[in-house]
Amino acid sequence: MMDALSAHNSPSREDSIAYVINHLCDRTDPIGISREDLRIVVGMEYEKMLQKGGFGSMAAWYLESARMLINNTRLVLEKKYGVTIEPYV
Repeated sequence: MMDALSAHNSPSREDSIAYVINHLCDRTDPIGISREDLRIVVGMEYEKMLQKGGFGSMAAWYLESARMLINNTRLVLEKKYGVTIEPYV
């Protein structure tokens, strides 16, 4: 399966952002972080990662890049809002 995914590019910017929001919203909604704020932070973190070399193939996205984007976003939100958000595993 990974061979098949390796032949494809990572998801689009909007699909990547939606993926991260879907994984974090159950952790951020209860503490009052709006989905729009989440979308802004995810977008900024997406751009930072893109400038550092991108996301690779679809296989790389699912194996590593998505987790890095989710965790980077979580860390920024924790610092910005002074809260603790359960890590994504």
